Amino acid sequence: MPAGKTLAEYDFGQVPELNAAQVRQLCEKTDWVDSGENVLLFGASGLGKSHLAAALVDGVVSQGYRVRFYSAGELLQELRKARSLLRLNEVLLKLARYRVIVIDDLGYVKRDNAETGVLFELIAHRYERGDRIITSNHPFSTWGNIFVDETMAMAATDRLIHRGYIFEVTGESYRKKMSKAAIQQSAKQ
Repeated sequence: MPAGKTLAEYDFGQVPELNAAQVRQLCEKTDWVDSGENVLLFGASGLGKSHLAAALVDGVVSQGYRVRFYSAGELLQELRKARSLLRLNEVLLKLARYRVIVIDDLGYVKRDNAETGVLFELIAHRYERGDRIITSNHPFSTWGNIFVDETMAMAATDRLIHRGYIFEVTGESYRKKMSKAAIQQSAKQ
């Protein structure tokens, strides 16, 4: 997991439209985990989606659940390799031991049949069996850009939103704001 990414360190003031109370509740209570719900975080780069995912995981782990945090690229490489070795089902069953799987930065997935095929298989395999926390810089309306096949994109979306919390994180990149502030500070000196 990303180090030092707790809810206490997240600046909700940078994204005032985000429902902070709901995010806090998801960190503190595990009823969403127990009922197999997903948490989906969408928004542009630099708004703290990965930070929020790590904070949610921190809350879930502190209550005794097993969690696995993946970058989308790392997870899809592992799944593609397993498929090529004819061991995909074995890896999916291994992942099923984790109550929650985080797939971070899904919007950066390569658009090819091999990548999106194994992604869909994971989503379908965990449907109503385990939770996912997904961060993406692409909203569902543009998932046709992630999945090669539009039908597959719609089926994946359907399985994810069936029982899930969707957060749209909007605003200016936190890193960009910090960079502007540093430039302004050095110009004053």
